[in-house]
Amino acid sequence: AHNSHNSHHHRGLGNNNLVIVMNMAVMKMVLAVVVYVSKEGTLTNLMHQLKKYRWLVLPFMVPSALYMVVDALALVILSFLDPRTFTMLSSLKIVVMGIIWSIWFNKPLTRAQWAGLLCITSGCVLDQAAFILAHMRIPRGKNTIISTSSSPSSSLQGNNASSMIMSGAS
Repeated sequence: AHNSHNSHHHRGLGNNNLVIVMNMAVMKMVLAVVVYVSKEGTLTNLMHQLKKYRWLVLPFMVPSALYMVVDALALVILSFLDPRTFTMLSSLKIVVMGIIWSIWFNKPLTRAQWAGLLCITSGCVLDQAAFILAHMRIPRGKNTIISTSSSPSSSLQGNNASSMIMSGAS
């Protein structure tokens, strides 16, 4: 009973996304302070600078809080998606934001920007296609072409490039 209580308590703490995000934020702040003190000055000097330039620092608190919200949402999403799908969707976020930016601000994208968005999209599509093909049940004979028949004996044999790709031969 003692072990199940500990695993339940540990599981509950591990699933609390706010605690994880807050710990990450505190660790980032501690690291920033350590770097500042090691390169620029003392902790007292840092506090004095923050007070002196508070109106410069305060506006950065809004995006900082928003990044914390995004981090918390990412952890929630990861509890529903596998990391591979999450990464692919994160990459597609760049594509969607590029298109929305172009439309919202009425700024046409350059050919290089469109090429970049196309490369990202193609990479995501190819990655998912490779993942899907790797997990399909494909007959593994040399130079096997996938057929629509359910009978393994009805698969066609050939030496063309597509049959070699589908069978995994090189």
